[in-house]
Amino acid sequence: MTTSLAGTHDTSESAQRLARLLNPHSVELRLADRSRLIALTTSRLLDTPPEPEFDRLTALAQRILGVPTALVSLVDRDRQFFKSQQGLPEPLASRRETPLSHSLCQYVVASDAPFAVSDARVHPLVDGHCAVTELSVTAYLGVPIHSVDGQPIGALCVLGSDPRVWTDDDVAVMSDLAAVVEREFALRAEVLARSRTQTQYRALFEASPDAVLVLDPHSETVLDANGPACALY
Repeated sequence: MTTSLAGTHDTSESAQRLARLLNPHSVELRLADRSRLIALTTSRLLDTPPEPEFDRLTALAQRILGVPTALVSLVDRDRQFFKSQQGLPEPLASRRETPLSHSLCQYVVASDAPFAVSDARVHPLVDGHCAVTELSVTAYLGVPIHSVDGQPIGALCVLGSDPRVWTDDDVAVMSDLAAVVEREFALRAEVLARSRTQTQYRALFEASPDAVLVLDPHSETVLDANGPACALY
């Protein structure tokens, strides 16, 4: 059995230390961290439809690592939501979420480090976990994904039902893909911020009691006019 945390390969003794470090109380406290939850909420990613930008990345992880399942999981206080998924069975594929009782990604978020399990059935942290006993997860590799302000809000992970020893190259590939996921988060945040700014500008523009014209700086052609301006001209 090989367990990896923050890129290190652990013996069974260090896996026991990891299990003590990530005890239920410490995991719960980290997941409930106010700054982390605010970052997750303001990302406006929870409960949104699948998007091709993220689906391409989970499909790439699935193909490169040769695994049946790959996920972008966003970890809330009491559930995980799958922003993207490849290979989940129904009804999970349509439901796109599970309670934390079925989440291994919570340990990635709580530790803010890569977490790899070769055989979950004999791992001291997750043996007996519902993801293992009910969803048949045996091999798992997850790396953290962060909000634009650096908070760990989820994980990019791959998993399967057969044991697997994960390599340093596997962790490196997943970390590189996670960086692309984070870039997509940042681009999405920029688009949302720009949209909010435009909406606020438009509201002020239309609400102004004064006549306002928007002119082309070169030709002085009228590009836009609010209500009072239209009444004058």
